[in-house]
Amino acid sequence: MASLLQMGSPLLYSNALVKTIQRPQSFACTILAKTTPNDDSPVVPRRSAKYQPSLWDHHNLLSVKNTYTNDKSVRERDLLKENVRKMLDDESSTHSEQLKLIDDLQKLGVSYHFEREIDNILTISYQKDRRNFTEYKMEKDLHDTALEFRLLRQHGFNVSEDVFNVFMENCGSFDRDDISGLISLYEASYLSTKSDIKLQKLIRFFATQQLRDFVDTNGNKDLASSEIVEMVVQALDMPYYWRMRRLATRWYIDIYGKRPNKNLLLIEFVRLYFNIVQAVHQEELKYVSSWWRETGLANQLHFARDRIVENYFWTIGQIQEPQFGYVRRIMAKINALITREILDIVKTISFQENIFS
Repeated sequence: MASLLQMGSPLLYSNALVKTIQRPQSFACTILAKTTPNDDSPVVPRRSAKYQPSLWDHHNLLSVKNTYTNDKSVRERDLLKENVRKMLDDESSTHSEQLKLIDDLQKLGVSYHFEREIDNILTISYQKDRRNFTEYKMEKDLHDTALEFRLLRQHGFNVSEDVFNVFMENCGSFDRDDISGLISLYEASYLSTKSDIKLQKLIRFFATQQLRDFVDTNGNKDLASSEIVEMVVQALDMPYYWRMRRLATRWYIDIYGKRPNKNLLLIEFVRLYFNIVQAVHQEELKYVSSWWRETGLANQLHFARDRIVENYFWTIGQIQEPQFGYVRRIMAKINALITREILDIVKTISFQENIFS
């Protein structure tokens, strides 16, 4: 029997009581073949792909321990979270500082804690920019403009690509030495729509070429030890908007920690919270792995891959927030049952006709 999955506080909701939710009584599935008397139908041999067994041992998964599943860690998390919230509400911060903080919170995987504050900041920014569009070049630089454009579009605001006009007279006014600005410009280009011709055909091409030249020039120098080269390489490999958020968060925590001007309060909060969420995911994985083992299907469906851990990890790629654990568990079960190999290995013409007719 797997370890019990703890839901609610202390891991998820700080003011709720600790609850222990048990699975229904375990059961085993048995695959039965439907037969009829005097059935002389030829037996169709079942192919086998001879997949390798799972790399993950069930008992090893159950033995995983996490030291962040305690009330002390949760109280510390809540205290740090409120201090970070004050940073967003700090009226002395400039608009540029607020945008960069929102970007860091997003990439560090904790922005959903501050949705109200972030929405207020972006709404004010959007309304201000619409009123003062002609003054864009007086207040904004390339990095701030591209960052604001990306954040606004990610949050559903209708921002025109024309905000970049002031920077792109024949692509000559872009600052080629502003690597942070070029990264932001490159990332912003991946939030384009079909009507954004300049973003897709001019800006993205220009930013990509400049970043590639930067890597070619500085990749083997001492500068390679800094986070700026790593960020350029990461962006060129795959833009942030396309990445799996949980993996991108883990990578960005290390990058942010290397910054000389990093916010010590923020990095402490993020590292603690990442480990708390990881503990939630580990308990969910124990639950799903125990469910899969108790069904007995791994032994009976020998023609299909036994990949319950990978199925669960796929759900984290879709939704990582800890409060959606029930959704992840159900999705992992469905993924395990609706396995593609049942069609790939067992299929016959008559089988497919019966399934898809």
